[in-house]
Amino acid sequence: MAYSDPSGSFVHAALYSQLVLQVSEHLFPDQKLFALSPDQRRIVNNETSNLLLQARWAVDSKAFADHFATVQVGGGPDAPQGTVLGSPVVEGKAPGQFL
Repeated sequence: MAYSDPSGSFVHAALYSQLVLQVSEHLFPDQKLFALSPDQRRIVNNETSNLLLQARWAVDSKAFADHFATVQVGGGPDAPQGTVLGSPVVEGKAPGQFL
């Protein structure tokens, strides 16, 4: 049966379960998931949630930057050279030359 809204679908549940198993195997390589204590299962669940949250933040921040980024108009420097805000005017002295 196909879902019109894929959120909560079997595919998402299978991918989440696979991620939980991978996190469990990474954190506790000597033990299977069902042999973990309740505290260890809580750690696995917290770390899985943290991974998903960080992944969502990365996607959200990229989308935010793409949506709200401003394009520089003009393509030149913001202030003319030699002004307070512009880059300093280069004089004819070499670096380290004081005379």
